[in-house]
Amino acid sequence: MARMLPPEVSSSTKSPAEIALFPKLRDELDDDWVVLHSVGVASGNRKPWSEIDFVCVSNSGIYCIEVKGGGISRRDGVWVQTNRHGQEFTSNEGPFQQVAGASTALHHFLRDQRIEAIQQRQTVVGYGVATPDITFEVEGADIDTRLVYDVNDTQKPFTEYLDLLGKHWHSIFLQSDSIDSLITPIAVQQIVEQIRGDFDLRPSLNHRVGQIEDELLQLTEEQYKLLDHLGIDSNPRILAKGGAGTGKTLCAIEMARHHARAGKKTLLCCFNKALANHLRQMTSDLDLITVSNLHDLMEDIVKDAGMYENTNKEDRQEYYRVLLPEACKEALIQLDRMDFYDALILDEGQDLMLHDYMEVLDALLKGGLEDGGWVMFWDSNQNIYDGMEETVLEMLRKHRPINFTLTKNCRNTRQIANLVSLLSGIPLEESVDLDGIQVSPQWYKDPEDQRRKISRYVNRILSEGIDPSDIVVLSPRRLEHSSLKDGLIDVPYPLVWWEDISSESHEGQLYITYSTLHAFKGLESKTIILCDVTDLESELSRHQLYVGASRGRAILAPFISDSQKDIFDNRTNQDSH
Repeated sequence: MARMLPPEVSSSTKSPAEIALFPKLRDELDDDWVVLHSVGVASGNRKPWSEIDFVCVSNSGIYCIEVKGGGISRRDGVWVQTNRHGQEFTSNEGPFQQVAGASTALHHFLRDQRIEAIQQRQTVVGYGVATPDITFEVEGADIDTRLVYDVNDTQKPFTEYLDLLGKHWHSIFLQSDSIDSLITPIAVQQIVEQIRGDFDLRPSLNHRVGQIEDELLQLTEEQYKLLDHLGIDSNPRILAKGGAGTGKTLCAIEMARHHARAGKKTLLCCFNKALANHLRQMTSDLDLITVSNLHDLMEDIVKDAGMYENTNKEDRQEYYRVLLPEACKEALIQLDRMDFYDALILDEGQDLMLHDYMEVLDALLKGGLEDGGWVMFWDSNQNIYDGMEETVLEMLRKHRPINFTLTKNCRNTRQIANLVSLLSGIPLEESVDLDGIQVSPQWYKDPEDQRRKISRYVNRILSEGIDPSDIVVLSPRRLEHSSLKDGLIDVPYPLVWWEDISSESHEGQLYITYSTLHAFKGLESKTIILCDVTDLESELSRHQLYVGASRGRAILAPFISDSQKDIFDNRTNQDSH
């Protein structure tokens, strides 16, 4: 049985004669033969492209076969082919001229590719014409019936026809009456690979990431549905729950912009400084939007009232959670800034759901939390600051908000969503139907081993076109306590702590960002490298991994201590069942 390339007839093949001849060639030739179907050949002649219906290759030679099904005639010098439906197709070139030109082009191609069997005249490139539906008995200057396979030959093995072709072309090109001047199987394979070799040309990593980005930017239908609730008069309060990647920040920005365009003084607030910077950039064109993380906002108010210096800051946790909110409420009364905002949008609200924080926001919002216009986005799985009291959630629900749940993860590809779930043990929301880049854990023995492996990984993705500005390294530790404190090895760009990025020393410089998981919460990047992962079991660590790993849109590379491999493998096995 011959080796067929491709192994099946293409669905694009329209010729019944080619379709019928395909299995005959496959079944009647032995395994010394390789048959290529529908081969295109480029040439430099006036006809720059030729197509050969079948190219049969063995140790005896290379034979190009032109197949003409149905009826064939010539009228006034024009060749006419008639199919079984009576349709006629005309050509100034006959089948012999067509296949002769194509076989010559193939011979030149193989010669130019320095195929030794061609250069040393050890084999031949010949041709033939197959008309399996008719008896071909016409004579002519441009017709050689010795090269024809017609209906009378269909009852014979196809090997007989190829033997005749071989003897014909060997006598012409090699002055031999036999086909015994054989080439090796290796030479046959070289010829086949040059004509139609296997290859694997993949889009560059950067190109694939760009495609993923374009698709992820499309809002899901349920996000459009949420944005439809923007009307402050009909739905003044919305409590929107959604897991990582469900578009909470995107919706928060759009809602704030809507209120500002309607002439409402709007507070867009969150916990993280880095997230506040991002929100500020996305809304900087609208003067009616105030963007701040809550602690900075409260400190600014307290400073305006001249009370900042007198506030005890020795216990930082007590200061931020109790003393600063108390001072802020006093300052609001003193400054007469109660009811200052017409609308409140809270992103990453689970970090701010403490009674003292809510009292500050209640005082700032016109109508308060009970009757004012507000939208709060939250996710209990991202409560890594311990900033969520269930009694606050109950209180908010008593203020008659619309409760809405975002369930479509539109940030992460399917591969990233699955890996985040395995790392954290927390299932992500349903991801968009988007296949992405394969992602998997990277294991390290010790801090220096991790540093070497991360450096090699970064250099690899940089070599594949990923921009350094699209790479963020996240860790549960600050940079000075990380294995990367001395930077990456032989990477052409510095690793920069996120708070230093705005400094003049890095202005106009390309760099790779380093941040803690906590500081980067609410943000995202095309490429996330997660490092210093030494705990897959504790509840705190699992929630941190859920937050950090889900920041990646297209590429996620978690670097995990070898000590955690059994835990990960067990979790993977359980998930597969």
